[in-house]
Amino acid sequence: MRFLALCLGLGLLPAEWGLASGSVDHGSARALVISGHRGSVLAMDRDDARNLLFTSGADGTVRIWDPEMRSLVKSITVTSLRASMLAVSPTDTRFAVVTTDTFHTFDVEVWDWETEARLFRIPVTDQPLFLRYSASGRYLLFGLPRWESLRIVNAFDGSPVAFHPEGFGIVGFATLSRSEKILMTYRLTGEISYWDLASGKTLESLPSMPLLSHLRLTPDLGSIVGITDSELCVIDVASGRVQARAPLAGVISLDVSPTGDQIACVAHGGALSRWSFAGGSLTRQPDPPDASVHPSLVHFAPRSLTVGFPSGDLASLAVDGSLLSFPGDVRAELTGMAVKGDAVALATASWIKVFTAGLPHAARGGANDSEAVQSLQLDNPFQAPVGLTFLGDNFLLVWQNAQGPGAFTILDLRSRGFATAAQPLPGPVVEAMAQASQYLLLASDGTLRIVDLPGGTTRVEIRRPGAMWATFASENTVVVGGETGDEESGSLVKINLATGETDAIRTRNRYTYEVRYDPAMDTLYSLGVTADGTTNLVAHSGKDYQNESLIDSTPGEHLSAGLSLDTATGTLYTSLGHERISQWRQGSLTRTPVSALDTVSLSFGSGLLYSLNADASVTIIDAQNGQRVAGLSVFKDGGWALLLPDGRFAAPAGAETHVSVLLDGKPVHDTGSYLVPVRVAESR
Repeated sequence: MRFLALCLGLGLLPAEWGLASGSVDHGSARALVISGHRGSVLAMDRDDARNLLFTSGADGTVRIWDPEMRSLVKSITVTSLRASMLAVSPTDTRFAVVTTDTFHTFDVEVWDWETEARLFRIPVTDQPLFLRYSASGRYLLFGLPRWESLRIVNAFDGSPVAFHPEGFGIVGFATLSRSEKILMTYRLTGEISYWDLASGKTLESLPSMPLLSHLRLTPDLGSIVGITDSELCVIDVASGRVQARAPLAGVISLDVSPTGDQIACVAHGGALSRWSFAGGSLTRQPDPPDASVHPSLVHFAPRSLTVGFPSGDLASLAVDGSLLSFPGDVRAELTGMAVKGDAVALATASWIKVFTAGLPHAARGGANDSEAVQSLQLDNPFQAPVGLTFLGDNFLLVWQNAQGPGAFTILDLRSRGFATAAQPLPGPVVEAMAQASQYLLLASDGTLRIVDLPGGTTRVEIRRPGAMWATFASENTVVVGGETGDEESGSLVKINLATGETDAIRTRNRYTYEVRYDPAMDTLYSLGVTADGTTNLVAHSGKDYQNESLIDSTPGEHLSAGLSLDTATGTLYTSLGHERISQWRQGSLTRTPVSALDTVSLSFGSGLLYSLNADASVTIIDAQNGQRVAGLSVFKDGGWALLLPDGRFAAPAGAETHVSVLLDGKPVHDTGSYLVPVRVAESR
């Protein structure tokens, strides 16, 4: 009777744990590219009240799907790297996600998916073992792999909830009652415990099986399902005893069906197994008839099983074993971007596409009585990842930036022909830029080559080991940034091309990885990292650029941050810091409204700033007011779409099939009225 009272207090009854429903106003029309994750799907959860499926992945996005129609509803970039765990609030438009960076630090973040705004972030030292909302959505619970493991926070502002237990341990799973007075925990020692949240006193403690992971609570709230190294186990929460077990090794993903009588597991290598749980026993069901089903993640929907793959693909596995695919990643994998005036060049390993005119006007909502969007597409001569740099208005430097020798060539945009390939550099090219009648190439081994135009004669070739970036500071001066060399040279040096003499430029950064030069102000701008792991944006001015001033600084090594300079106005744009693209103008640093979470590189042209993003989309920003004016996506088949903020879009014939328009959160079946009548002139 005592335990029954505890269950009633905990709310271990379906009615007590019912989800609150509610309607959501999705706002006005918006267009989005129908594209799946790029990279592995890492987590799934569902919003039962609104019948939505949430997925997070290695591409740093959280995507929201209609699971019945297998259609994309929204895609939100939450980090520049991995979004590894996910929990959806049962009562409002919030989700919690665990993000991580290159250096294995983690954050628990809470976002409002309707407004696409992050509400708060909690830094943590380790990957959490679980992440879960309370049934009312008021609290968020997670556990860390340490003795004082459990964290309970207010789900609305992230403030910690006072909980002072009588000792503790590593918690692999926890949940709160609907009354939010009783806490149930499973500790890795095998104890299932019930606690009074206010006092921290133990109300009941039951011995059970130790070292269970991937724990799930059954819908009837009577059992938890988990795995050991070698077994699938079902545990009765009322007694702690093992109700059922079956041999199963190497499980990496597990879920329980909404009816509670089905369990799905994925083991290493993608081996999918499904089990029925009835009468206190586990029975393995026949394997799917499609032998190609090798997912890395499983999640039950009301009438199907959703599976995620390392490729980023998603599919629904129906009861009869048929596999129904969600939309996959349709965007081309862009390896390089260059902008000059109205011209925008994009490269993949297969082809190079150049928008030669009309794109800026279309991005601002141009109609069919205006300038046509003109583009040409040519095969990539290297059939490998390349970078791009404009040489004047009519030529494009194409340079190989992957494995192998640093081959490069010049594309004549008028004749559409490539110049004879010059002598490759010793390693892949890491940077190229032009100034007047010359251009420079920097290889990964530090070889710096200066080439004169139009003949293509090598003017200077020197080697600077550790160099990561280079820029012209005058006709005879190059500034190189990289790792710290000897004590005299530092991480930023000026090289006289006529004499070969090098002079150190004062900088606080241990290594410098990007440099820009403003000729009007005779000022250098550099991005670099200090010895303590702080990333700095620094201005260098005065004689020999020895006056150093700090513009912006952000803790951590943000090597994905970039710079772009509008030489006409002297405005510097950067994706460093505070997760917003910023601009430095006349000694003032301001943040734009545009996210920099997934920015890979920045380019400027004709009053517009172009942000190439990690998902291969391009955000186009009005440089004057910092507002996003359009989003450009180029597809694997060479088609493209330009999405405007009001739900309208422009696309050549055939490419419109990759675009969905949603009005008040519902797909518009006839999108013709949203298609901007832009004239398109394409050459291939």
